[in-house]
Amino acid sequence: MDILLVKDRTAHFKIAIPDNASIVEKKVSDELSEYIKKATGADIEIVNESSASGTTIYVGHTEYAKKNGISGNSVENWIIKTVDENIVLTGGLTPADRGVAYSVYHFLEDYIDVHWWNTFEEYVPDVSDIVINGNIYDNKTPAVPYRKIIELFSHKDFVCQARNRMNIIGDDGIPDGAFNEDVKARGGAIYMAPPHHVHSMNHYIKASEDFEKHPEWWAYNEVLNKRINFGQLCLSSEGLYKAMFDKLCKNIDEQNKKCEETGTEKPCFYSVSFADLDYLCECPECKETIKKSGQSGYLLKFVNKLARDLGKIYPDVCLETLAYAKYIDPPLDGTAPEKNVIIRYADMYQDFLHDLDYVTNHDPFSRIGRIEEWAKICKTNDSPLYIWDYLLNFFAHSPIPQVFRVINNVKKTYKAGITGYLVENEMDRMRDFWALEQWILNRIIEDPSQDGEKLINTFITRYYGKASEFVKEYLMLLHDASEKSGFILLCDEPTGNWNFVTLELAEKSMELFKKAQEAVLEDADFERRVKIAFVGMLKAIAVRYFEFKKMKEEQGGVFDLDRKTLIDEIVLATNAFKNAFGYNPDGSVLHNSIINSSDREIKVFTELLDKTDDKFPLPKELSGVSEKNVTDVYLKDVIRFIYNDKHVSILEDKEALVDKVMKFSKDNMSPAIQYHYIVTEKNADAPHPLSFCVKKKNIEENINVYSLDLYKEDIVADKYNLYKIEGVKGVTPEANLGLYLGRQRGLAVNLSEICRTMPFEECDIYISMKATGEHYGGKKEDENALYLERVIVVKTK
Repeated sequence: MDILLVKDRTAHFKIAIPDNASIVEKKVSDELSEYIKKATGADIEIVNESSASGTTIYVGHTEYAKKNGISGNSVENWIIKTVDENIVLTGGLTPADRGVAYSVYHFLEDYIDVHWWNTFEEYVPDVSDIVINGNIYDNKTPAVPYRKIIELFSHKDFVCQARNRMNIIGDDGIPDGAFNEDVKARGGAIYMAPPHHVHSMNHYIKASEDFEKHPEWWAYNEVLNKRINFGQLCLSSEGLYKAMFDKLCKNIDEQNKKCEETGTEKPCFYSVSFADLDYLCECPECKETIKKSGQSGYLLKFVNKLARDLGKIYPDVCLETLAYAKYIDPPLDGTAPEKNVIIRYADMYQDFLHDLDYVTNHDPFSRIGRIEEWAKICKTNDSPLYIWDYLLNFFAHSPIPQVFRVINNVKKTYKAGITGYLVENEMDRMRDFWALEQWILNRIIEDPSQDGEKLINTFITRYYGKASEFVKEYLMLLHDASEKSGFILLCDEPTGNWNFVTLELAEKSMELFKKAQEAVLEDADFERRVKIAFVGMLKAIAVRYFEFKKMKEEQGGVFDLDRKTLIDEIVLATNAFKNAFGYNPDGSVLHNSIINSSDREIKVFTELLDKTDDKFPLPKELSGVSEKNVTDVYLKDVIRFIYNDKHVSILEDKEALVDKVMKFSKDNMSPAIQYHYIVTEKNADAPHPLSFCVKKKNIEENINVYSLDLYKEDIVADKYNLYKIEGVKGVTPEANLGLYLGRQRGLAVNLSEICRTMPFEECDIYISMKATGEHYGGKKEDENALYLERVIVVKTK
């Protein structure tokens, strides 16, 4: 028998809570009443259970639920059950547990069709009647115990996270974190302990406080022949171990006391992981351990020792450490984490456009296979395996149809044994399908068995309104193109490298953009969402405008997309994004980072209107080379991620053959970056070149196909000189090879894209560079700097 809740916008039920209701039962009952009123206009009365009568929704640990044998079996277990003409929403072990809140949020989402897209945007249906099936029994617990998405908009607001069943608080910026009363009112959260939930070692052992007194605690560097304060710690140091152990114990004692005093869940773990830096210790003891155990084994042995010793004092405490970057591979000697050690796997070098088992994520190893190997190792002592995934590109100037990857990867990694997810998705630049991916991710992490296609359709039809048909077609168009291309997308991939965005794809996308816009005219919210959905394509076309124009002309056609119109649309979309998410409803600033990044985007794309199809003369050494055999890349146009600091600039140089060059000031670099630009003589005790290498894009180590290593005696100072990599073979559009300048992952020229537009079997690569300053063999009074003018690829076969 169906249960009538609302008829003709009039309520036919009440909400009942226990007479002595908890803060959670009160808060979520208010939200239940609020959202049913938003949907229907009906006023809903909330009463104490002792005065309930007629059709009632009983929320929390009511006597009615107990009488009918309905109770939760864990903190996050949630239950929706119909009994006669009533509905019971309950869960958790206590009335203040998350299970109570989850029962209400699931009822609103699954049966009323309410959805919280993000902190600012929600969907509430406009209905006059609500009738609920009288035969409901949902008794569920989130499949994944540890769930966290780091995303910009809810970074300081837990409400949207709670409604979407995310359950972790770390360094969010939420006042008082897990101790916040508003957080507790929604069932609380699992607490990632301070001082930081990741890259934590340098938060315990600080160079500013300890390096002078204990330099032996820090990494020894062979090139510099000294201990350095900008690298990792020396894990062979007994003094370091004792200091780390003592600081951990002090922190654990402080956190336990604070949690006990406030009735807060104790931290789920304490992080002991490397800082996000290079430069492992190269002292003899550390080198020997790394040789035998690998980099991950080297770290894990240190963390295991801490875990064993801490376990004697704090049997319930877990330590978390990373499998990441150059130490992402499992230990060489089979070292397994202790039972109280959590491995958090973070693959920053994967192809973010495709599944973990797609061909681009198989070279030189299977990435899903590596996760499975870690899962096998963790089973040795039944230790947990978490994953840190990435859902962002630091440039975001092209479309990223990765929602399918999101769905498939969670399903596959959950099957492999992952029990915790933290996903990084907090970029302040707008991205085309950010909201879709965010909402889908919330759901699929909670329950990986869900139907991904159904979730996508639920979102698109409600979020884009009458434009949904065209947005869905556009998403599928992007997905099909990315699947066929084999393009590797790294998290810092420059826009000009995105070869899966073809001329045909760009033109079809713009046709769909026009139709989508026409479908939602005069609805500001839908118009903004449509513009943001297509903005990645708009930017891709604007950045590669002359390239697409030339392609169309070669086909005998006319590229009829107007560049000014494209850029005007980009500015409109960016301003709409900034106004919607950068400010509070009262006009006060909410996110300075969104406002500032939006203004930068507008400036960058407005300046593109002044850009012409540049063509500068080749150096005299190449004056006899046929134009059809040359691709000239001006390094002023290479977009950078890690080079956004004061040490890099784009400037005019009258000695260059092009109008502007990219300058790297070694003197202004931080020590960690400066290390890459140190140059010694070839016969030095620890030789160190300035290196340029050709390698596959998503391989962590510099496994070079070709390289050019310049020592001091190789560098010509104080004038532009061509440095040559000769006879480069094996470059194809599918090879995903790039020329990395200074071995920096954020500064690369995409050779495979060049091969697509200028097919070749073999080429020579010329790097035009000027070096100044004493370090590079120049004048003592000059600044130590490199001026990178251009990279010239010459087809030889």
